[in-house]
Amino acid sequence: MGSRARIVVYAEQEPLEAIRRAFEVIDSHERTLCDYDPASEAMVLCQKVPQRWHSVSPTLIAAIRVSRKAWQASDGAFDVTIGAVSAVWREANKRGVPPTAEQLARSQDRVGMNLLELDAERGRVRLAKAGMTLDFGGIGKGLAADAALVSLRSDGINEALVEIGGDLVVGDAPPGQDGWLVRVVSSAIDGRPLILARQAAATSGDAFRFIEIDGVQRSHILQPRSGLPAPAGGAGTVVASSGWGADAIATVARLSVPEAARSMARSLGGAEVIEQS
Repeated sequence: MGSRARIVVYAEQEPLEAIRRAFEVIDSHERTLCDYDPASEAMVLCQKVPQRWHSVSPTLIAAIRVSRKAWQASDGAFDVTIGAVSAVWREANKRGVPPTAEQLARSQDRVGMNLLELDAERGRVRLAKAGMTLDFGGIGKGLAADAALVSLRSDGINEALVEIGGDLVVGDAPPGQDGWLVRVVSSAIDGRPLILARQAAATSGDAFRFIEIDGVQRSHILQPRSGLPAPAGGAGTVVASSGWGADAIATVARLSVPEAARSMARSLGGAEVIEQS
């Protein structure tokens, strides 16, 4: 997903095999969700005939299910079907020319979670329109980190930290500590300390990833309703009970939609927006 992954554990027994399995779980999420890889399961799904049911893996079903929860909780401010718009801006970034209003309008016609049907019981998905693209960039790292921590716990390792691109989930506190000491670093927040145990944290900002066209830096985080980048230079930091929840809420906080982010935090439970700018 264009990010580095890191795992830190405290263990009495040799933990390397357990860590290897946890990294394999992260790799599996990469192969399922990554929209940069045309061979990922999500991208293959988007190439299939629309308006028909297609069977998908439990990992993709789970990702779509929680993404729908985030969409509903944010009143549409978070939407993983924004992939067609993301593709337009990536091409604009590559060419150094902003997209036209017509290009954005065409791509937005394929955006909306109401265009995606999920049949979780039968493990299948139906897309309403050709050209729809799923972009899990605002939730995928959190999902992968959650799954990696579950894998470590299944191997008896409870004192662990999983970080993917600055999004992290932690298990039990290290020995003799109240929690894991982490510091938030972004374009707007530098070095704020947090102590976390059995929690997740995510920061969404422009410090390390952005769009730059004609010398103008724009956020890489896009607004589903307008198709435009979020205002440049801000950041949103969230502490939550799950990695996917922290990831999604931080994305909405970064979109400068304060009430939507707070509403998501209340709706999803166990979450707090601790910094927004």
